Amino acid sequence: MPEAILHNVDHQLEDVEATVQQTFAEVTRYPLDILELEADLEEDLGIDSVKLGEIFSVLQEKYHFPTDTEVSTEKIRTIRATAEMIFGLISENENDLAIESSEELIVSAVSSGRSGNGNLERQVLHADENNNVAVKPSTSQDQKPFLGKVAFVTGSGRGLGRSIAYHLADKGATVIVNSFYSRDLGEKTTAEIISAGGKAVHMWGSIGNFPQLHGIFDDIEAQFGGLDFFICNGSKGHFARLEDVEEKHWERAFRTNVIALHKGALRASKMMKKRGGGKIIAISTPSAHRYLEYFGMLGPIKAAVESLIMYLSVELAPYNVQLNSVSVGPIEQERMYAYPEKERIVPYLKSISAKKRFIDPEYVCNVIEFLLSEEANYINGSVFPIEDTIALLV
Repeated sequence: MPEAILHNVDHQLEDVEATVQQTFAEVTRYPLDILELEADLEEDLGIDSVKLGEIFSVLQEKYHFPTDTEVSTEKIRTIRATAEMIFGLISENENDLAIESSEELIVSAVSSGRSGNGNLERQVLHADENNNVAVKPSTSQDQKPFLGKVAFVTGSGRGLGRSIAYHLADKGATVIVNSFYSRDLGEKTTAEIISAGGKAVHMWGSIGNFPQLHGIFDDIEAQFGGLDFFICNGSKGHFARLEDVEEKHWERAFRTNVIALHKGALRASKMMKKRGGGKIIAISTPSAHRYLEYFGMLGPIKAAVESLIMYLSVELAPYNVQLNSVSVGPIEQERMYAYPEKERIVPYLKSISAKKRFIDPEYVCNVIEFLLSEEANYINGSVFPIEDTIALLV
């Protein structure tokens, strides 16, 4: 192929890459600077198959692909791979396929780019009359023990983390709501807390992506000057029998649960030191010590979390930082229904509960509230079990 033609093809591919990259920014509302072409869509950016489908719908409109155009997203792992697939479709459909102009790209890039301080975009959301408020404030002003406190709750867009965020905000704390895969839910949680009279800021990022984790702590320090509570709730695990667990599953789980706790606790403790001390809590599971089907990987990982809490509690004690772990039994939430064989296991777990029901998340929040209080200053390096399960699966 002549060099001039090759050059033209390369230039066209670069245009497609730029448009695809911009489309990712428009749909996800991520800053362009983190949307690297080789970034893993799921692991680095938290873009699942549903969100990827939305992106392809927008790309289909931009490039005027026929509505019956079939695309396979199963093996697409990066933005570059997405652009190459789109470029291939363009080659197959030479019917006046339109590419957005460079001027439009620049305008869109500026509108969706970085925040004023050059960091990753962090949003403070305010609810309006259309917000669906899930929690109403139940604590009077003189019963807010955490007024003036700043709390960072990882993985708080949904599930137990969401309940913890609501609870701490109701007790007066300013809560940093964090989400990665569930950005929309994180923003919704933040808006609901604010609408209910609380204080909350949403900060997007993966705790297992350490530049993003440090970026969140940088923003907390810039906005609030310090931190009082760090609740390490975000987790990544793979429900499977051990014969089906692969090296990548161990690596992701260890990075997200153990290393993220280590790095997060060190950053948090330095910020807490400026305030005279603070509290760190990690969420664990009874399967760290007893057998539960399909927990063969996550159980040992959480055992490592509990051990790390004990070691950190000693080494961070000079900062007046107390660290404890809360081991939470079965809770009725979305994650419960991610179990394999959930039709069999979920009813069984309820049947072996002393009260024939799952744990109320609010009870877990009450225990966490106590551990964050001044009354618990002498509790350090401990694991608090919260369950009424008679026996686990054997």
